[in-house]
Amino acid sequence: MAKKKVTDIRDAKPHRPDKYKLLKALSEKQIMAALEFIGGDGHTIFPMEHLVKMCHWPKETAEAVCHKYSSDGSAKGSIFKDNGEMLESCKGWYSLDVLYALASSLDVKFEGCLGRGFQARAIDSAIREHFNIQEKEA
Repeated sequence: MAKKKVTDIRDAKPHRPDKYKLLKALSEKQIMAALEFIGGDGHTIFPMEHLVKMCHWPKETAEAVCHKYSSDGSAKGSIFKDNGEMLESCKGWYSLDVLYALASSLDVKFEGCLGRGFQARAIDSAIREHFNIQEKEA
């Protein structure tokens, strides 16, 4: 049986879709500010305040995409501070989850990729294409 390609947050996170309805009210400018802030990162969990202060999102919308994340003890499934210290858990917004949610709210389809960074950049590109915005040169 072939795996279904996940291109919709409702497929990836079936217990959260109602919270993401708030994303439909975001302006193009607010969405683009989030894309610029994320910068193709598919790995980081950021504090909620970053969406409010740097991307100008309403607090209620930022709170809706924040969750508690827990480490599982493995190298790939654990959360680390910048200094390498492993955290048991933290609360914030996971960059790749927010990208999936933004794409879903805009009904944007994108290519499925292996690797969180590649996936993040694919979603970023699809959203920029949706708004007819060229990607920044690296």
